[in-house]
Amino acid sequence: VFADRLLKNSSKESKEELEKIFIKFLSVQRYNEGRGYFFAYNRTTGTIKTHAIKKMIGKNVKLLKTKEGESPYERNERVLKDGNGKGFYSLYFKDPTKKTDK
Repeated sequence: VFADRLLKNSSKESKEELEKIFIKFLSVQRYNEGRGYFFAYNRTTGTIKTHAIKKMIGKNVKLLKTKEGESPYERNERVLKDGNGKGFYSLYFKDPTKKTDK
């Protein structure tokens, strides 16, 4: 919703400036008592643009696998295709507020 509103109401900003605004907004959004977070990646390159776990930024989401062996990129593309460009699903990464990998 935020991205749609940002694009519709922004006539002066470049695509790069809008991306920076969106990434800054998304990077601080949390849900589920602060444990849940959103991340964004470039759908063409797969490069992660924002993530609560800072070391994930810059990695290629196309190369990642969940512990179940599923590709988050492929799942997301499937959800977007099935939902006509929109959709939601849960994906489990480690809790960024915890220091362990458990």
